[in-house]
Amino acid sequence: MSDVLDLAAFVGEQKVCTALAWGWVDKGRVTSGSIGCDEHAIFDLASLTKPLATVTTVAFLLDDGALSLDQKIGFWLPEAGTQFANISIADLLHHRAGLLAFSESLATGLQGAPETKLRALRHRALEMPLRHRPGTVVYSDLGFILLAWICQRAGRPVDALRRHPGLGGFVVPPLDEGLEPLGFVATGRDENGLPLLGRVHDPTCRLVGGINCGHAGWFGDLGSTLRASRAWLDLACGRASALPAAARQLIEHAPGQRSAGFDIPTPGGTTGSNWGPRSFGHLGFTGTAMWVDPDADRCAVLLTNRTWPDGDDRGIGDLRRYFFSAVL
Repeated sequence: MSDVLDLAAFVGEQKVCTALAWGWVDKGRVTSGSIGCDEHAIFDLASLTKPLATVTTVAFLLDDGALSLDQKIGFWLPEAGTQFANISIADLLHHRAGLLAFSESLATGLQGAPETKLRALRHRALEMPLRHRPGTVVYSDLGFILLAWICQRAGRPVDALRRHPGLGGFVVPPLDEGLEPLGFVATGRDENGLPLLGRVHDPTCRLVGGINCGHAGWFGDLGSTLRASRAWLDLACGRASALPAAARQLIEHAPGQRSAGFDIPTPGGTTGSNWGPRSFGHLGFTGTAMWVDPDADRCAVLLTNRTWPDGDDRGIGDLRRYFFSAVL
């Protein structure tokens, strides 16, 4: 289908984005390309951090026997109040803990070294009153901030996974010293009007240093993101995978419901109509997306900087539908 794929119509000044990289794996055959950048350009993956870093780390902890999905939050976070008494790790992964979706002021005013600010952020997330009845599905960044804290206490900080030989190749600025900003794609401007080039777009993550946040913070190129997506495809198809066997329970889902950490296609959604009922994936605020369809033996990744320069939405939904519908 790549011979008739016209993504250039979406790329350019005052269009959806100014840089775009795309690729898919269909029954083992890889097809890829880029517009406005090369395929090695490094994108802010935004909420793709959730599945690629946090959910994958949970999978390894499950495989180690260090975690179980039915453990209550208080087992790992005794600081948690009584409102979390019946909230489990599975509830956090399924976004049904009753937490606030996000707060732009969650990290405001935090002081000290990055580790100090991250610790304070985690306590703020834990102390926020529940906003919804537990069991109600409300997508929440706060839940993944808490999951990253739990992973660290269980012995696996989520950012450590970025160097995994089969699932890594990702970047977490400013941990990777010596990186030149030329390789990064700009996603917006900070509070001082300076381009976010190799700095996290998500304000909460950026204000605490971008490290081990769990909900955002990872950067990656097309190759690394497609490789990690392919590992989930191989797992779902029963092939050898860089993922542990315990990861299978994180992609199982009832019809019409999210899995433990992944979204599913919905009618009229951004996957178009070509993705099967066992498909799973995730979106990122900066304009990133990944989807896996085990029944068709395919996965696909779309990386863009749709938030550049001003954060306005110029049709990212249309671009996603066009691309994912074309993946045949």
